[in-house]
Amino acid sequence: MERKVLIIDGDSCASEKIKALLKQQKCQVDIVKGGLAGINAIYHQKPAIVFIDSSIEDIPEHQICKLLKNNSEYKDLPIAIVGDAKKEGLNIFSIRDIGVDYIDISGNLDGINQHIKHIIDKHKEDFALFERFKHIDDLNHIIYDISCHYNHIRKFDTEEFNSLFERMVEKITLILDTKIGSLMLLDEESQYLYIKAAKGLEEDIKSKATVKMGEGISGYVINKKRPILVSDIEKDLRFFRTNNNKYYTKSFLSAPLNLGEIRGVINVNNKSNREPFDEKDLTLMGLLINNFQFTLRNTDLFNKLERKNKQVEKLNLDRDIFAEINKLLDKELSEAKIACQVNKILSSDLDYKQTINAVIELIESSIDYHFCGLLVLDTMQEAELMVSIKYPASEHDLASFKSKVVDTYYQLSGYNVLLERILLNRTDGPAILTKERNENNILNSFYALPLNIKEKNLGLLALSHSSYEAFNPDEKKLISIIAEQSVIAINNAVLHKKIKNLSITDGLTSLYCYRFFQEKLDDELVRARRYQEPLGLIMMDIDGFKEVNDIWGHQTGDRVLKQIAEILKEICREVDIISRYGGEEFAILLPETDKEGTFYLAERIRRAIKNFEFTSLSNETIKLTVSCGVASFPDSAKDKEKLIKKADDALYKAKNEGKNKTCLIDL
Repeated sequence: MERKVLIIDGDSCASEKIKALLKQQKCQVDIVKGGLAGINAIYHQKPAIVFIDSSIEDIPEHQICKLLKNNSEYKDLPIAIVGDAKKEGLNIFSIRDIGVDYIDISGNLDGINQHIKHIIDKHKEDFALFERFKHIDDLNHIIYDISCHYNHIRKFDTEEFNSLFERMVEKITLILDTKIGSLMLLDEESQYLYIKAAKGLEEDIKSKATVKMGEGISGYVINKKRPILVSDIEKDLRFFRTNNNKYYTKSFLSAPLNLGEIRGVINVNNKSNREPFDEKDLTLMGLLINNFQFTLRNTDLFNKLERKNKQVEKLNLDRDIFAEINKLLDKELSEAKIACQVNKILSSDLDYKQTINAVIELIESSIDYHFCGLLVLDTMQEAELMVSIKYPASEHDLASFKSKVVDTYYQLSGYNVLLERILLNRTDGPAILTKERNENNILNSFYALPLNIKEKNLGLLALSHSSYEAFNPDEKKLISIIAEQSVIAINNAVLHKKIKNLSITDGLTSLYCYRFFQEKLDDELVRARRYQEPLGLIMMDIDGFKEVNDIWGHQTGDRVLKQIAEILKEICREVDIISRYGGEEFAILLPETDKEGTFYLAERIRRAIKNFEFTSLSNETIKLTVSCGVASFPDSAKDKEKLIKKADDALYKAKNEGKNKTCLIDL
């Protein structure tokens, strides 16, 4: 059985070479020129396998493959790209990812032939399935095929005329699953029926068999003008047999055929399974004949309408093909834009927070959401959640989203991040938080992806929406692409942040170092002068810290310094700048804080440390106090050096007056 193969040809010589090799594999080969014509041929011819020349120009070969693989009807159609990989630089791996074979014609002929044979053998089941449906397809097209030929009957010579009726008998016997069938035409002058076309009859029977009008089964049927089922040949008086050995079934079907000026009878018997005909077979025979005659009577109108329909169908199909291709191109363009924007982020000199904001802005321009959050981890103990809010939301909604992100991260990674330890920063979104709770749950749709680079986990990208099923498969794919493309930029930002923190923070306490404090003091003084705002400064020293080191050791001393740093972080605001000034001395900058506010905060810190129970490595309780000196701009001093000196003088005064005290020296 020949397998139907379609070759979509381009400008190379590959198609003829492949065609010759396919002929050797007993394939029926058809060649069409160009991608658009090829897609049309696939839709109409339904080939068993398709070979695509990589040199076609109107539609790229990978677009044809994607178009077919995205169509549920053709997704399993075997496809092979034919080309010269060395010359054309084809991306072989990308086409293989979507289940497409590749034949490199630059190799030797025997290798190419073996490759083709391998592809055909691999899809044997597909070919077998195609052959099983072929007869059903013939049933759907038989009336149309004969009607198209009927217009030209009078132009045919005798041989072509006979061939038409032989084909008709062949198809009818195939549909009815019979071994024997015949078409008898009426000679109007002699009133005798003679066999014009037959299947399964010997030549001497075909040439000698005649039936007089009105006699026998055929004569009876042409008079009655309706099909009949003879259930038992042995008992039917109208039937006359001349050769008993030719018939092993008792049933027989006969139907009149009226072609206008030409009249005749179609007879079938001997079913392939040796079962007798029944009423269903009679009905099918009647439908075939009636539809055939109806089509012939309306053939001119039918053919005109069919030609118009084909023209419209082709236009619609061309339009749909290009619409699908445009969709694919739009997706590819969108992905390319994302890659381009991520590359801009990578190449830009952005700090950590600016990088995270840039990624969120990229998501905001591509996806509709209510909340978008990036959970980024420096270590398993330190995490930061950056959130963008696109539509109005409540503080309760934000808390729910934060909790959901942390819980999802734990489920996906297995790492437990304490909710209360996550620093929550919100980017500048178009919506603001309100006290009132939303009627709709902003977690009705929730989608999250882990941010992984190689074997390292950086955190989580999460989006939520108040609408159910808000994120369709295309949007999820786009989110995945953004996450994959952005993870390198996020990783670079995390590393940059870590390096920057190492350079500006104290290794023991993680507070800012002396050098960074000096730089920030300069910056904050410039800002305070410009906006005419106050700036507070606290200088703090641990009372009796030398005794801690002498009695309990330096390890306990380091532990005390870390605990004091944690107390300062807990009491101070995010905008406050806390630094380890040196040894056991600390400095705190308080933007937009006057001397009264600075003094109040210093007292809070002093009382908190006084009431805190420090412990040694052996769990012995240690009680400590601190002395604080307070100064402020512009009340205490108007330049950097004088401001530091005022705070130092106030600290020295507190020490001299008995320690565990906060002092302020006015101008």
